[in-house]
Amino acid sequence: MDNIKNDPKLFRFYTGQPNYATFAALFKSFGTAVNNLVYNGSSTNSEKIICETYIKHGPKRVLTPESELFLVLVCLRLGLLEEDLAYRACITQSSLSKPSLHSR
Repeated sequence: MDNIKNDPKLFRFYTGQPNYATFAALFKSFGTAVNNLVYNGSSTNSEKIICETYIKHGPKRVLTPESELFLVLVCLRLGLLEEDLAYRACITQSSLSKPSLHSR
């Protein structure tokens, strides 16, 4: 995302959002909920996660919530395969969350 966020033409091509500022406003509209996402197929109890003292178990996130949203938008917009998304994001394919990227 850092490579294209200052280029509105590329940002629109990859995400469908007119520019990074619009994307940032969309992301901000989700509020603190982005820190407590429960992915499809996860064993996390979504009712318990409402409590501020709840600690999620499992592996820590590799990507920031903002980067996850960016990759989801790119995936939806361009229909890229998981291998390609991982390569573009400079992460391993196993680091991508299959449920969050492919629950279309």
